[in-house]
Amino acid sequence: MSPLGRNEGKQDTTQGEHPQTTGMLYFTRHGETLWNLEGRFQGRGNSELTERGKMQAARLGAILDEEGIDLVVSSPLGRARHTAQLALGERSIPLLFLNELMEMDLGAWEGCALAQLKELEPENFYRYWHKPFDYVTRRGESFEALITRVRQALQKLVPLSRGRRVLVVTHGMTLMALVHLLSGDPLEDIIVRPVLAQTSITRVAFTCGTQGEACYRIQSLGDTRHFLEEV
Repeated sequence: MSPLGRNEGKQDTTQGEHPQTTGMLYFTRHGETLWNLEGRFQGRGNSELTERGKMQAARLGAILDEEGIDLVVSSPLGRARHTAQLALGERSIPLLFLNELMEMDLGAWEGCALAQLKELEPENFYRYWHKPFDYVTRRGESFEALITRVRQALQKLVPLSRGRRVLVVTHGMTLMALVHLLSGDPLEDIIVRPVLAQTSITRVAFTCGTQGEACYRIQSLGDTRHFLEEV
């Protein structure tokens, strides 16, 4: 299975043999927040969903119904948790939280305006966006650590998703890292992709072979067709 015409993303997810199984993962980003509007880095910090963000989250409910979602797995950070809860509404679909889905820890940059950081730390700001593995974090998480954590998230998500359709609620940079791993693209190009829109849907089918190796195929990237109208 090759996603979007690229090399397969493959990951050893379990030990021991088991029959070939398949599943579907539906990745989404939390709804719009106040800091998104203000152009601030969030990271592990948190700001509340805006009214638009709440509407975006509620409209994810259509995906739960149309796709027959069996399980929702979310980052425990407030903006993702709130998005998942609004999407679920009164539905009796289980909701689990996975720490590995949290946003990249940006340390001293959290809560800072992007425009301000570009002026105060121009070299490191450039590295963050264009040479991520040269980026120097202050009390935060490196891109190497982010990639390691995202791999761990996939290792936990695949067993949860065998034979199921699972909505995964996460964050912009974490989602970018997930898509990059699944596509099989070179890791140094992690920032090449644009950040996916809030509450857009990225559909990923996977198959687990008899030795526990998962092969992924990205079926759609950043789909917003479930938006009834611009909110």
